[in-house]
Amino acid sequence: MSAKYFIGLLIFVVVSPSNAWVYQCKAYPTTKKCDHFMFSQLWPPTFCKIEKCSIPTDVNTWTIHGLWPDAPNYHLSFCYPKQVFDPNSIMDITDKLQLVWPSLKYNEENMYFWQNEWCKHGSCALNCTTETDSERNYFNKTVDLNKKFSIDK
Repeated sequence: MSAKYFIGLLIFVVVSPSNAWVYQCKAYPTTKKCDHFMFSQLWPPTFCKIEKCSIPTDVNTWTIHGLWPDAPNYHLSFCYPKQVFDPNSIMDITDKLQLVWPSLKYNEENMYFWQNEWCKHGSCALNCTTETDSERNYFNKTVDLNKKFSIDK
């Protein structure tokens, strides 16, 4: 199946690397299959008007809000039991992620935020396309989409 990528823009916003743990994702198994993605970017200062936040000093552009696999009339989340988040699989791209996909929530570590993104959305992307068939591929594809559809250009 070929997944389509849709761009969604949110005007409000929703990381420090640590490889000391591997997190077991919770799961709500579903038989629904992904047929498209929603890619969303956000403007950090707007998020800070809504929620207590902390914008990293080196972040001065729109950031990634997420890449969410969806099925017809159904939002997929926490799809696969026994999925884990392994920080080691993205360790070589954490510097890039900190710039383009940081956690903006006050006192929330980036790695915790990325763990949630993987468990909630990335695990559902596993069977959508080979471009998102692993934790590393999911994060790389999201960063690639951010470059391709940059609002800051």
